[in-house]
This record gives sequence, structure tokens and C-alpha cells, in this order.
Amino acid sequence: MYSKVQPLPKQELQPTFFGDGFINSASGFNDKGVFTFEKANEKVNGLEVYYIKCQNGEYVALPGSASFYTKQVERAWKVVVVEVEEKNPEESYDYVEGDKDPVKYKGIDAYIWRSKVDGDELNLQKATYISESVAPGELIIASAQSLDPNNQYAQYQFLLSGGKVSIGTDYNQNAWILRSAIKLSANEALETAMQEIVPEGKTLEEVLKNYRIGSGSGEYDAEKHKTLIELWNKAKGVTEGTTKLSDEEIYKIIDELKPTYNAFVTAINPLIPGYYIITNWRGENESGYDGTALYDQGAVTFGANGLSWSGKENDAVEYHHNDPVSYNLAKFVWEVIATGEEGKFYFRNLETGRYIGPQP
Repeated sequence: MYSKVQPLPKQELQPTFFGDGFINSASGFNDKGVFTFEKANEKVNGLEVYYIKCQNGEYVALPGSASFYTKQVERAWKVVVVEVEEKNPEESYDYVEGDKDPVKYKGIDAYIWRSKVDGDELNLQKATYISESVAPGELIIASAQSLDPNNQYAQYQFLLSGGKVSIGTDYNQNAWILRSAIKLSANEALETAMQEIVPEGKTLEEVLKNYRIGSGSGEYDAEKHKTLIELWNKAKGVTEGTTKLSDEEIYKIIDELKPTYNAFVTAINPLIPGYYIITNWRGENESGYDGTALYDQGAVTFGANGLSWSGKENDAVEYHHNDPVSYNLAKFVWEVIATGEEGKFYFRNLETGRYIGPQP
């Protein structure tokens, strides 16, 4: 069953689904980033203690475990969810002991030493550097106990929201916005997955209109395009009611949809040595322009340096994609030469023999 995340009120801390922090846009619509807070049936300082449980039944394991997840609840990490107290990472404090030179502390260390000396109240379990203005309603998922329960200034470990899920004491990554999840039917989940690729009101053809299919450099793989279209039409048949599939078959389409789309849009053919005419988007898509090809100014004006586009129709320099092959075309033709370094090339104008940039 697939889940759609929705905002969770700040005070709603009972066991619930949360976040999509462990998946990215390339993953497609799925429930791999949906977790539940399972009560551990204990409290610490009046706070409910939870285990973080995955959809497959595994738990986030104790910090330092060989694997991030465990099937044994006895080895699961115990956490609490608390509201944040924003701290300044640039905060500083000079600690002076007797006649010794001051020792300067910064960030969390500054807050700790000020609290030790001045008695300022400090709750490190709630501390974060992330501003509430950046993440309104942010919360912290922290270990139920500090690293040293006998030391009031000992730090806590947090679930960190970096690119890779982890546990640690990084105050730049320890705040979360929790979201509840709504269970969707297979058809609803498929519609949502399709809308992640094609916004409502548009068609797949409109989204892909600037992806040129072919075997040339800068063109996209025809086979991957065909695979995407076939899968999309299959999905479309389900949502439009012309194709009947089981929930399991629909979930299979959902799992394949975003990876298939990504496989196509990233399958651009690389540049290889050869002869090219370089045109831009405006010449192909806007009226009032010729084919807008790049040329060496020295081919038109004696002694000129630099590059220009052919630009507006009926101006001094014209290029059209159906122009016959002739000497007049040579100023638009660029020889692409391998530099010997992977992915890097020289561009030499066919008419002038000059290169773009420094001469090799």
C-alpha cells in the first residue's frame, strides 16, 4: 500500500507516519520513506519514548550497530520527539580560569561553558542550528538518553536529515518537519506517481517535446523513449479505466515509472569528434529568427574576434537548416576535436580555422 504524506500539526506526537527524508526525487512515489513511531511503553523526563519502525517491520538500530536497521526490538534505538530551541552556530564564550589566558569556545560548546559558569539553563536535547524560518514547525528526533546520563552537559544523538540517513550530533542536520501519511488505493497511488512526472493539465508529449530522439550527439535514446511511452500508456489505461489490472500489477507499474522516466531523460548521447553546426533553442522555437547558428565573426568581418549568432531573420548573416551545402555554410561549421582528456574537446571553425578559446 502506498502512502501520501501530509502536514502533521506541531503538537501531534502520538505514533504516526512521518516524512520522506530518506528518499529523493529520483526514487519515485513510494512508501520507503514512511516510518511509524512505535511506543516503547516508557517515559523519560515526562516524554514518551518511541522506536522508529520501517514499513518492512525493521527498526532503526542502536547507534554504532553494524547495520542501520534491525529486526530485533531489543536492539532498536529509543528516541523522543521534542520541539527545538534554536542556537546560534557563531555564539562565542571566553572561559577564564584564574590567571590563565581565556579559552574561546564557539557554537554549542559556548552555550555549554556559559551554562557551567553562569548557570544559564540549557537543554541540549532540543538544540539545533537550523532556523525556524527555514523549517517552520521543525522538531527534533533525539536519543532518549544522553551519551553520559550522569553528566548534565553530555550531548544527545539525533536522527540526522542529511542526504544519507544517519545518527549523530550534527546540529546543522538534526531538525525535521514531521508529516502524517494517508493510505491511498492502488489507482490513487498510480495517479499521484504519474503527476510527479507530468503535472496535472499537461501531457507526457508536452513534457518531452524538447527531447530530440535519435543517435546523434545531444539526442536521446530511442529504445528508452519507446520503453517509457509503452509503460506510460499502460499506466494511462489503468487511470482512464480502459485497462484492468490487479493492485500488485499496478504497484509494479508505480515502482517502474520514475526509474524508467529517469533512464530516458538521462540517456543523452555524448559529444564525439566530428563536424557540427551549433544552433540554439530560440531559432528552433520562436518566430522572427533564422536558424540562429553560431559563427566566427572573423569569417564575416576582417580582423574581428569573437562569436555571434545569426539571429534575426533578414539581417546581415543568415542561417537556415535547409541551406544547401556550400562555402557560405562553412562559417557555421565547427570541427570538434578530442583533447585527449575525457569529456573535453576543441572547437575549430571550418572557414577560419580558428578555435573557440585558447589555441591548443
